[in-house]
Amino acid sequence: MTSEPAASQTTAVPVVIYAPGLGRSPTNTADNIAEILARSMDLQVGGQTYGTQTPQGVAAPHGLTLSKTVVDQAQNPVLQVFEFDYRTELNPSASQAAPSVTAGAVRSAALAIWGTVTLLRTFRTDAKDRRTRAQLALGLAAAGALILAALVSLYCLLVAVGVDVPWAGSALDLQANWTFGVTALGTTFTWTMLRRRILALAASTDRMISFVRDENRMASDITRKLDYALAQLTDNGWTGPVHLFGYSFGSLVFFEAVFPRRSAHVPPQPMDRVATLITVGCPVDLVRLYSPGFLTDRAKRREVVWKNVFNAADIFSSNLINGKDDQSGVGFDVDGVRPESLRYTDESIKPYQIFVTGRTHSGYWSDVNGSSCLDLVAPLFIPRTSPI
Repeated sequence: MTSEPAASQTTAVPVVIYAPGLGRSPTNTADNIAEILARSMDLQVGGQTYGTQTPQGVAAPHGLTLSKTVVDQAQNPVLQVFEFDYRTELNPSASQAAPSVTAGAVRSAALAIWGTVTLLRTFRTDAKDRRTRAQLALGLAAAGALILAALVSLYCLLVAVGVDVPWAGSALDLQANWTFGVTALGTTFTWTMLRRRILALAASTDRMISFVRDENRMASDITRKLDYALAQLTDNGWTGPVHLFGYSFGSLVFFEAVFPRRSAHVPPQPMDRVATLITVGCPVDLVRLYSPGFLTDRAKRREVVWKNVFNAADIFSSNLINGKDDQSGVGFDVDGVRPESLRYTDESIKPYQIFVTGRTHSGYWSDVNGSSCLDLVAPLFIPRTSPI
């Protein structure tokens, strides 16, 4: 039987605040991160065992959800994990894959057209290499083809029921029923299989556009919510260093909080105890592809250690280095802070990668027994008293 750590003892340990991606997968939670971190620390420290406990009597600040405590073999807490609930500022998610879509196919089509036109204008930029841009173009073309097939099916339906539409000659009129039947059947099957993925991707894109543009002060409000949580941690007596750990869209949220736009005029004080920024599967390079000025005119609020983990086969991730997307090392400068990008796995972009990139993007970790990119960052949290 194990004892629970006392609240006063727990508040002195380092804190990890996890910002999840947009999806609702069981692996995309702070509890799962705590379990995987404990297992990774356990494997990297000889003669020491780490596990997790559910803390008792510990209050979570508004905006944070209390997760598990990582403890050593003597049941002493060494790391406290929280989850940052930024998704309440967005539309609620309806699936594990991505946010719900309320705009439907029309919005998806508009985003596909906008993405294609913008992509053609960015082929000379170095935020993403040509292979990645080609895969993005392929995905947009596939979405456009599906939408076109639906329009053809609708056109044939109008002809089949006798509606006078342009270009409907006698030959087409005689074959309209067959044409409509074939195209409708194909479109029905294809749309049924791909509708959720396409519309979910459109929804994610919609959220990212709104966040990047700070529409209705979305990004600023999320940063302010994190600031209040950090301030309340201090008010509640927490004295350990704070590590911000963002995955996918969550990494974009923490990037915005650490390096806000100068026009936001946010005070630096809430970041006083933030020591580390960890980004995994971060889409900053993808954002820069469509918004080249995204990184300009930003001010750091804290001199942090920035560790970035990426998979070269993950089109949505960033190595934060101009040029090739598979290079690791020190990245570009953001107001004097240069991230260290760590490549995870030897995977690379292959033909039709865009159609499996969702699986790649969600493959940085799974459960506690699977391989995990957290092995790259776990040493940051190992107590100095433990041999490594």
